[in-house]
Amino acid sequence: MPVSNVHDEYDIIVVGHGISGLSTAIAAHEAGANPVVLEKSPKDERGGHSRFAGATMRFPMEDTKEVQELFDLEVEPQQYTKQNMRNDLMRITNKRANPELLDTYLDNAYEAIQWIHEHGVEFTVKHKVGDRKEDNPLKEEGRGERLQAIGEGEAVVETLGDRAEELGIDLHFETEMRELMTENKAVTGVGTRTPDGEVEYHADAVVICAGSYVSNTEKRTRYYGRNADNYVVRGSRHNRGDALDAAIEKGAMESGQWGGGHQVLLDANAPEVEGGRTRINGYQYGVIVNQNGERFVDEGEDLLSKTYAKFGRHAFEQPNQCAFVIYDSKVAEYVGSQMGSDPLKFDSLEALVEETELNGLEITQPEIALQTIDEYNAATTEEGEFDPKGLDGKATEGLNPPKSNWAVRIDEPPFYCYPVRSGITFGFGGLKINSESEVLDTQENPIPGLWAVGNSTSEIFYNNYAAGSAQTRGAVFGRIAGKNAAEAVLE
Repeated sequence: MPVSNVHDEYDIIVVGHGISGLSTAIAAHEAGANPVVLEKSPKDERGGHSRFAGATMRFPMEDTKEVQELFDLEVEPQQYTKQNMRNDLMRITNKRANPELLDTYLDNAYEAIQWIHEHGVEFTVKHKVGDRKEDNPLKEEGRGERLQAIGEGEAVVETLGDRAEELGIDLHFETEMRELMTENKAVTGVGTRTPDGEVEYHADAVVICAGSYVSNTEKRTRYYGRNADNYVVRGSRHNRGDALDAAIEKGAMESGQWGGGHQVLLDANAPEVEGGRTRINGYQYGVIVNQNGERFVDEGEDLLSKTYAKFGRHAFEQPNQCAFVIYDSKVAEYVGSQMGSDPLKFDSLEALVEETELNGLEITQPEIALQTIDEYNAATTEEGEFDPKGLDGKATEGLNPPKSNWAVRIDEPPFYCYPVRSGITFGFGGLKINSESEVLDTQENPIPGLWAVGNSTSEIFYNNYAAGSAQTRGAVFGRIAGKNAAEAVLE
C-alpha cells in the first residue's frame, strides 16, 4: 500500500496513550518540544492496559504528613520508606531487578506522582484489601502503603489525555506503528497504518510507550507455552507487541523475563479480554485446589499485594488452567470478587466438592478434594491468633505445600467457593533501557533518537510484582524520557 501522507512537523513521536505515553508527551512539551502521540485504538478505547488498571501507585512515602497535605488526602497514609520499598522489590524478584533502573525509579517516584497530581490526577489512600465490597471490615483500616487514583485507570488516561490536548499536544488515534525508520542507525521516524492508508511520521526522536505483547495469542503461545491461548487478558486487546517487533528489527536489544508476567486469579465470570479489575481477593484465607482437588501453592505465603500477581501463573500450570478458592463462614467477610459477583454457597463440604460448576469449570475428583480439605484441617493448630490484617504466623504443621499464615480450619457452614481462571495483565519482557530511558542496541549502546517507557521495557519485574509498581514506573520513566528526548532534539 503506498504512503498516503507524511507528517514532519513534530519534534518527538510518542507511541502509546497510556500513563507512560501521556507522561512522556507532557514532559516533552514542558521542556519546549513539539510531540505527537500515536495511539493504535479509537479514542473511546484509548489508554492500553492503563485504562483497565486499578491505578494504585507504589512509591516511597517518608513524610506521611507531607504526603497527606500535598495530595489532599482525607487520611494519613502508612509510612513506606525508600529502603523498605527497595527491599520489597528486590525480595519478590529474587534480587533479579536491575539495581540501576530500580534506584532511578525510587529516586524519582515521589516527585513523578506529585507531578501527575499537579496535572489533574486525584488520589486517595489505597486500602489494604482491594475489593469493592463496601462492608468489608478491612476497608475500615484505611492506611495503606500506596495511593490510588480516584476513578482508577480510566480516570488517569482521561485526565492526562485531556491535559495533553489542553496543552496543544496532538493525539492521533487509530494509528498503528508498524515500522521504525532509521538512517545510519539513528532514528528518523515511524511508519504507521491508519484507516486512510499508510502514514509516515518523521522526527528526530521516538519514544515507545506501546505496552506489552500479551494480547497477541501467537506471542503468548511462544513465550508461555502451548496452552497460553487459554489465558484471560485483563487489559486492552490492542497491546500486541507491534512496536516492540519494529524496534527489535532495527537492532534494539530485548531483555527481561519474556516468559514471566503479571498473572492473577480471576473470577471465572470475567470476560476473555478487557475485563480489567476482575480478580478474587482474600484467597489467602482459604485453600486453593485444582480441578483434581489437590492443593498446589502456599496460600498464606505473603500479603495479597505481594502474591496476587504470581498466583495466576501457579493456576495456569494446573490442569485446564483453573483453580477453586474454598473457604467457610469464619472468613467469608474477607473474601470477595472485584466484579462484585457472589461465590457459590453450600451447606456442606460434600456438596461443595460435588456440585461446584461455573462456566465449564468444575472439580472433577470430589473425593480427593474432600480428602485435601480434611488433611488441611488436621494440619492446622489452635496456636496463634488469626489476624487478617497482617502476617499472623498461624501456620500448618506437616502439610505439603504448607500454609504459612492464616491457617484456620474450614469447618463452619455455610461453605463457599470461587472458581478462578488464570488471567494475564502484562509480560515482564521488553526492550532494554538505561536509567535515562534510552533504548540500547544489541551491543548495549544507546540507539540515537530512541527511548522506551513502561511495559515496553524490562528488568524491574521478575517472577512476581508488587501492587502499584507498573503505573508508577510509567510516570517516572515517561517524565525522564520526555525531558531527555526534548533536550536531544532541541540541541
